[in-house]
Amino acid sequence: MFLPDTVMRWLGPTVVIVIGVSAIFGFSAGHEALCEPEKNCLISWVGALSGWAALAGALLTIGVMREQLKEQRRQTDHMMGDSQPDMFLDSNVRFGDDEFFSEVRMTVVNRNRRPLHLHRIEFEAPEGIIAGIRSSVIGDKTEAPPLAMSYVTQYIHRTLPGKEEGQPARHCVIDMHLFEKAEEGNRLVTLDRGVEQWSRAAIRIKLHCIQKDADKRTLVMEASTEINF
Repeated sequence: MFLPDTVMRWLGPTVVIVIGVSAIFGFSAGHEALCEPEKNCLISWVGALSGWAALAGALLTIGVMREQLKEQRRQTDHMMGDSQPDMFLDSNVRFGDDEFFSEVRMTVVNRNRRPLHLHRIEFEAPEGIIAGIRSSVIGDKTEAPPLAMSYVTQYIHRTLPGKEEGQPARHCVIDMHLFEKAEEGNRLVTLDRGVEQWSRAAIRIKLHCIQKDADKRTLVMEASTEINF
């Protein structure tokens, strides 16, 4: 009978260990040699250590099983259309009117079978910088708030359809202006033509959504990135 190399490599040492343990602990001579009448018995110590080893093995097994159950639950949620929506942020640079404008692009993916209403954003950024919705795209339909180039609005009011079985998840791409606060009013953040002169700053956005089902649930998703300014 042919055995794989990995089995053959460990077969010899395993046989030697099993025979040695049996010879020591299985015969009275070995027992008397290791256990003196007035001292602790080595066999008892080995037995106690084996108990702790069994406990460690059980705890390790429980940890592995928890991870397997978590992964199984995630796969089940995906199959049933109960997965949570996702949100991603990227910094973006738009060129127009002979100027470079700093923007943020947010992508929302609805992996749930229930429609997801995108309500509004909260924007955390360095002092004096605010964000406003410029446009949102779902499929081939683009919408832009009125006077988005001049006024700041943080309301989206778009609804992502739920995921249909066997179909890819629907997504919405939202482009946001960055504005600088000034005494004469908010103005769009423009960038120098020399990329080496750009600075970076961390921002964070919270997206408030409503998951439409029998009981409408409010969801808040968060993501962060760095912007150019």
